[in-house]
Amino acid sequence: TFAHTINVAIMSAALAEVCGLSRREVHDITVAAVLHDVGKTRVPQDLLNKNGKLTGDELQVMRAHPIEGARILLEARGVIPLAPIVAFEHHLHPDGSGYPSNIGPRPLHIASRIVQVADVFDALRTDRPYRAALSVEQAREIMMKDAGTSYDPAMLAAFFDRVVSRSRRDASDSKPDAPQSRAA
Repeated sequence: TFAHTINVAIMSAALAEVCGLSRREVHDITVAAVLHDVGKTRVPQDLLNKNGKLTGDELQVMRAHPIEGARILLEARGVIPLAPIVAFEHHLHPDGSGYPSNIGPRPLHIASRIVQVADVFDALRTDRPYRAALSVEQAREIMMKDAGTSYDPAMLAAFFDRVVSRSRRDASDSKPDAPQSRAA
């Protein structure tokens, strides 16, 4: 969870910069990205690490983490106002799908759209108890398939063309660690 959070924060910062956001906005998005999954602290560990498909009841518990995260952040002192928004929206899609459910189609905050792309990419690129990590190309293919419904197409294009393309990995390294930016 720690590595995932840091990966998402770094990729979110890079994407926010690519989108031309101000230094302050990049900072706030990075902080919100670090906190996006705080609601998972209320999900039982055995459920987070389950090997296999979640039952309907388990899925309901897991899908409550955005609501719980927003609640935690709204109750905390000194948290930037953007953090609960991102925690709540990071699994929502512009077409109204995703979760929390029954929200309906709505414009998502740009920070939520940024964190969502980084979050899904890192999840696809990382070994999970229920599947092996996917390659960059496999992740790209899966995500591009949902451009326009689950993801902002321009955000995806910027992410893959200007963030992922700047990252490098040793070709002999079989572990899909977080992308590292190239030294300029």
